[in-house]
Amino acid sequence: MDNERFVNYLKRYHMGAENPITSKELEYAFGVGGEDVRKTVNKLRQQGVPIGSSASGYFYAIDLVETRRVVESLKRRIKGINAAIEGLEKYIKEQEAI
Repeated sequence: MDNERFVNYLKRYHMGAENPITSKELEYAFGVGGEDVRKTVNKLRQQGVPIGSSASGYFYAIDLVETRRVVESLKRRIKGINAAIEGLEKYIKEQEAI
């Protein structure tokens, strides 16, 4: 996927949390699958592009407040994933002890 085109599209049509676009709509607009959308968003975020997300979809964050909200949301997701890993590792240890 063309990263520059993707960013420009978000900037032009989906600025701010009030104007999200769903992953399905992005898939259709760019002719790609959901995994490609997620990988592109992740890569661009790693490069410092302020792409936000919510339950409603993706958007280009308009300011630091929105960007901070995205960072906090990602941190909460990390905590949830870590808790799931710990639970599954506990299960593995219990099963291995049997």
